[in-house]
Amino acid sequence: MPQKIIDRRSFLKLSAGALGSGLALTSGCAYHTPCDIPVEIVPPPTKRIFVCSDIHIGHTEDGYDGEAWFSLALADLQSLGPINYGLTLGDIAHNGMPEEFFKYRALRNASTVPQWHEIIGNHEYFYCDIESYYSIVNPLQSYKVVDGNVVFFMLSDEQDSPVGNISEEILVWFIDQLARNQDKIIVVCTHQLVYGTIRDSTDSVRYIEPREMIEEILSRYRIDLWLCGHQHYYPFASEDMYYNGETHFINVSSMNHGYSTQMSQSVILDFHEGEKEIMAYRRSHDLALFDSRFTVQVKVPFAVTLSGTTAAVPR
Repeated sequence: MPQKIIDRRSFLKLSAGALGSGLALTSGCAYHTPCDIPVEIVPPPTKRIFVCSDIHIGHTEDGYDGEAWFSLALADLQSLGPINYGLTLGDIAHNGMPEEFFKYRALRNASTVPQWHEIIGNHEYFYCDIESYYSIVNPLQSYKVVDGNVVFFMLSDEQDSPVGNISEEILVWFIDQLARNQDKIIVVCTHQLVYGTIRDSTDSVRYIEPREMIEEILSRYRIDLWLCGHQHYYPFASEDMYYNGETHFINVSSMNHGYSTQMSQSVILDFHEGEKEIMAYRRSHDLALFDSRFTVQVKVPFAVTLSGTTAAVPR
C-alpha cells in the first residue's frame, strides 16, 4: 500500500523540535541556513522537470531518514504547479536493500509527478543483488529519454565503487547516439562528476571513469547540459556549477541532509516552447524557495520543441 506523503506544514511542525534549533516556521529560515537568500520569481514554463539525487533512504541525519526528506520535497513540489516528470540521479537507497527501494517506489508512485526516470548510483550496489533495483525501481540501466527535440541520456553507475564506472559497451552506444542526435538539445545525467569541472571533481572517488574517454567525448560532441549528484554540498556555492564554453555542468546536490549537507535540495528544469534556452533553478525544499544566486540560463542551439508524451528508449 503506498505510503502517505508527509504534508509540508505537518513536517515542519514536527521538525522544529527534532532538529535542535529546528526549522524556524515564522521567519522561513532553515536549520543552519542564512535567512537572506534572494527568492526567485519564476514564470510558468511549458514543461517542468524535477531533478534530484542522493535520497539515501536508510540513512538518518538531523533526526530524519532520507525517506522523510524525500517526502518533504515531494510535498513542496505541490506548490510549484504541474511537474511533468522526475529524474532521479542515483543513491536512492543508502544500503541497497529491497525495503529501501520499495519505500522510494511507494513515495514516487503516490506523488503528483506522473512519470519518473532513474539511474543507478554506487549505493544501489551495497549489500544486495542489483537485480532488486531493476525489479523494484527501473528495469533499465543506461538509456535515453526523448521529449520532442530534447534528448536526455541516462547513464548509470555500473560497479560497487564510489568511483563512477561506465563500461566501454555503454560508451560506444553513447557516442553513436550523440553523433545521431547533434540536431537535438542534449542533456546528460550521471551520478558521479565529470573530471575537472565542478568542486571536488578531481577527487579520485568522485569522477566518472574512464576519464580519458569522457574527455574525448566532450571534445568531439556538443552536449548542452550535464547533470550529476554524488557529492553532497553545504553550503552550495558557485563552484558546484561549471561552464566550459559549450557544456553547463550542474551538481543537483542532495535530497537527504546526510553527510552534513543540512539542506534538502534539487534542480528544477523549465522548458519554454520555442525558446533557445533551458532554465535551471535551484530549489531549497526546507525553505520552499528558489535560490536566485544559482539560477543557470542554458543557451541551446535550437528552439525547444516538446512533444505531448515522453518516452524512455532502451539502448
